[in-house]
Amino acid sequence: MLFLGAVLALLRQSHRAFEVPKESRSLATHPSLLPPPDSAATEQIQIAPIRREPTALSKPTEAPSTAAITEESATRETEASESSATKTPEAPTSTSETPGGHMGNLIHQVQSLETSSSNNRRLHLRVDWSNLPVQSALAQQIRHDQTQCRSNNNNNSPSYWIHQPRRNGLGQMLHMWSQSVCSAMQTEKQVLTRGAFAWMHNRCDPGGQKVADYSQAFSPFSCYFGSHLEVTPETCPGIQLPQSKDDPLIANFTTEMAPRMCDDILQRHNATVGDFRAATTEWMFSNVQDILLAEAKAQLLQAFGDEGLPDPEHLVTVHIRWGDKKKEMKLRPAKDYVKEVHKLIGRHKTKDPNYPLHVYIAAEDVNAIDGFQNASPKHWKIHHSGPLTKKRKGVEIKNMAKMASSKAGLSSLGALLLSMEANYYVLTTKSNWSRLINELRKNVIDPRCNGCTRMSDLIPGEW
Repeated sequence: MLFLGAVLALLRQSHRAFEVPKESRSLATHPSLLPPPDSAATEQIQIAPIRREPTALSKPTEAPSTAAITEESATRETEASESSATKTPEAPTSTSETPGGHMGNLIHQVQSLETSSSNNRRLHLRVDWSNLPVQSALAQQIRHDQTQCRSNNNNNSPSYWIHQPRRNGLGQMLHMWSQSVCSAMQTEKQVLTRGAFAWMHNRCDPGGQKVADYSQAFSPFSCYFGSHLEVTPETCPGIQLPQSKDDPLIANFTTEMAPRMCDDILQRHNATVGDFRAATTEWMFSNVQDILLAEAKAQLLQAFGDEGLPDPEHLVTVHIRWGDKKKEMKLRPAKDYVKEVHKLIGRHKTKDPNYPLHVYIAAEDVNAIDGFQNASPKHWKIHHSGPLTKKRKGVEIKNMAKMASSKAGLSSLGALLLSMEANYYVLTTKSNWSRLINELRKNVIDPRCNGCTRMSDLIPGEW
């Protein structure tokens, strides 16, 4: 018992940087969650406790490393007893910093923490993202059309619509794939995703050999979402797939968003563009891979600590899209998001210091997080995970897509899954990322919780 208590104390110490205490209203982000400095406009940063008065960002106290925890735990165990004892698993760091060979160990550590946690702690995600049968009729139809095995052995007539990812923001890239699916269905073709995907983790294709070679039939989206999004030689034995960009089996290529290209499909299913986007998102996230699940669970522990997730009824996800988005929409100040939380939950609760209100901020802009904290009541518990960007020497970020990278992609999607743990959402659906959150809310979470969620849209922009 002495050993377990000591290890738990160490774990709490390592997590203290990722939870916002009532007293100091601090927010810190683990360095492993930050994007690499792969453009002049972005850089890795570390957040110090944010106080009410303006203060400069400084480096926070570094949490003990996994190795240090392991070594000290082993020493305490030896001193406490010569007999065997059950060791409390270590809290994992973000998988974007974990070498590929350690993925299995990381998943085991997270699962062990879930198993060993007490009943009043929630250290697991609310749904099993690795096995989510699609439920909406439209998503089922899309899956059927895009994965049925069609015979093309007797001729070389074009059968496939090739989706080539562009270097856009991650949310926009996923919605562009949705458009390719719609366009393919309009022409009775099937989508294959080929080419470089800037947000794909390099662990999935070291050296980029699979992406570069059409003959390997490799979809870069399979890194995070599995191979269920298109026909493969495994699911359709004997199927002919394009072997190069010039293969006559290819009917068309698409890299641009063109929402008016599949009106017939939308009319046939009595669906809006938004309905179709939600259905493809539902299908895409029905078979999330271990690399992404481990990232989400690691961020869960980093953002909420060993106390685990709060009750979904006490959690609000707030997505604040600032940065370069001001070129497309008028940005709302942080105080407007705070006011919306008050309206959504009810001021009799949000102003009660004894009400356990938690807010998970989905944002990449440090200024947005800082602004929300300063505008919100001190007793609110603020949490955050995922990649961050900030201005460098007064130069404004002009294009959020420039932060596209292996680590940032994995970290962003991990944070997206964590965003879905709330029952309340303050979004700006003028942003693709808010649309993704709302699509998963409507098509994945709500059907599984009997419509338990509510959403407020500060800047409407649905399709």
